[in-house]
Amino acid sequence: MNTPLEYQRDPAGQPALSGKNQFLRVFSAGLLIWILCLLVFPVLQSMTGSAPQMVVLAVVAVLAWWGGMRLGLLHALLGQLVMAWSLSSEQAALAYTSHLPGLLLALLVGGGVGYIRDLRNALLQQQHQMQQLQDDLTLEQNRLARQARFDALTGLYNQTHFTDVLYVEYARSVRYGQPLTVAVLAVDHFQSIHEHSQQIGNQVLQDIANILQSSIRDTDLLARHNDEAFVLILPCTPLESALILCDRLREKVALHDWSTLDANLQVTLSGGLCSNLSLAPDVMVKQSETLVQQAREQGHNQICK
Repeated sequence: MNTPLEYQRDPAGQPALSGKNQFLRVFSAGLLIWILCLLVFPVLQSMTGSAPQMVVLAVVAVLAWWGGMRLGLLHALLGQLVMAWSLSSEQAALAYTSHLPGLLLALLVGGGVGYIRDLRNALLQQQHQMQQLQDDLTLEQNRLARQARFDALTGLYNQTHFTDVLYVEYARSVRYGQPLTVAVLAVDHFQSIHEHSQQIGNQVLQDIANILQSSIRDTDLLARHNDEAFVLILPCTPLESALILCDRLREKVALHDWSTLDANLQVTLSGGLCSNLSLAPDVMVKQSETLVQQAREQGHNQICK
């Protein structure tokens, strides 16, 4: 099981040597070791009285763990040849034939250690790939979760999340006898703005979203309601207090400098409020929408309750 000859990354995600560079580096290091062994083996032979087979096996094992199975087998052959050659002057007749069992053992050690090393690296690489896939899956899940709760254009909560929160806040207000107001704020003449320039229309919605979001409490919830409207959940807020807040929001939008988008552009809001908890939550929203139409019929740029 060999490492592909291409640029890779190690299991920690850091750049690693390509298989070709690794092969050459380990092969070159092995050659230097065997050249040194040409001088060392005769000395060991004279000191111990036997061929330094264990030294060959140790070097082969190290090189195989460093370079993999192919290099392990190659260096097993080189090691045995170097040992036989270095001792050939003293054992000319038996120099090569007597080392066949040692050669088989060296091949077994080099191939076995190298195989284990390659298998370990392959498992680590698979583990790294699995972790990468898991991270990608987590990112995709987070993206889908955000997409399910947020409006892509404005970054506000979407209608689905708004509805879920509304029913929770409605149940809490009814249970504890606390006031709750639902407000719908719609952009006046938005269809004309959007038809004039879709880009300007989108920017208007984004700017209004920023103005509204920066002007409400942390306990309030602002969401995009439809193409041209926003909706507010105002917990613990009676109708008169909600009217003051929404009128302030309306005024901020009207006084905003829209000339940066278009010299003749004027943007206003019409709003409707409902705090009647005897109505169902969805009916409260519809009542607020009805009051938005009433505000527009009365001249736009105003809040009706």
